[in-house]
Amino acid sequence: MKLNLNNDTFIIPDSWDELNHAQFLRISDLSTRNLPVNQYKTYILLAILGFHAGSRMHAYTHNPNSPAAEGKIKEPCYQLHDYKNKKKYLISVCDMAYVVNSTLNYLFIESIVDNKPVIQIDCKLKKTIITSISAQGETWYGPGDSLSNSIYEEYIRCLVSASEFASGDSTGLDRLICAMYRPGNSENASENGDFREPFNDNLVQHRAKFVANLHPSLKNAIMLQFNGAIRNISEIFNNAYGSGNGSMNSSPRDIFMQQFEIIDNLAQHRIPDKEAIRKTQLYDVLQTLDNVVKQNRELNRKLKKK
Repeated sequence: MKLNLNNDTFIIPDSWDELNHAQFLRISDLSTRNLPVNQYKTYILLAILGFHAGSRMHAYTHNPNSPAAEGKIKEPCYQLHDYKNKKKYLISVCDMAYVVNSTLNYLFIESIVDNKPVIQIDCKLKKTIITSISAQGETWYGPGDSLSNSIYEEYIRCLVSASEFASGDSTGLDRLICAMYRPGNSENASENGDFREPFNDNLVQHRAKFVANLHPSLKNAIMLQFNGAIRNISEIFNNAYGSGNGSMNSSPRDIFMQQFEIIDNLAQHRIPDKEAIRKTQLYDVLQTLDNVVKQNRELNRKLKKK
């Protein structure tokens, strides 16, 4: 959507994937605060535009009908500051409310709790916006869009760590970050386009302390990004996810054991094949699992007809 203020035009993203790095981090920061719904939406709009609102309201006088004094109308207005371009704009409260309610709904899920409106971030992000982080004085690179270049073992670690974090273990998020973000490896990049060193589950716990002090907004953004990735691949492989794979509502142990059962079934109980499956590209495993579930459902449907 385009927003015109004076003679300047601003673009408001229409989807999560249109957000840039700074906008995504600002949304992540605001999502951790306990704000009223409309105030929350307004702050996010200002963040997306790169504006700051003045501390006091202004009255803008305009005359839509005639030059007569009695035709003049006063409206309460926000004064918006664009510090980057050193400009100021006035926008009426009504116009601001319209822009907020007509442009940002894709960001949220709204519900009523105890007769009060409650708003939550509803991340539908498909691409990787946080492509790298700085840890231990070096650059650690993140996964491809929606974990497209991750292996199955990495995915299992991410699911378990995310569940640990959701269960109240704050260090679970640190382990999630260390599973997804790793130092660079030029040789690995030349082979498969993944700038990260190969995944090693034994290093995740050790490295978790290196990311513990990352800014909370950045850590929360990575969590949101992971949630968006899981949402996207669950839609791609809907049969596999319909069977319970990838659910983070279970306990960390239940998720871990469920994934090992899936590996055992895919390997047809052949121990040497289990390691190969863990090291296989995530999408290849999910595609196979998706087909297996689909075939089993079709077989059960045919058996019920007999």
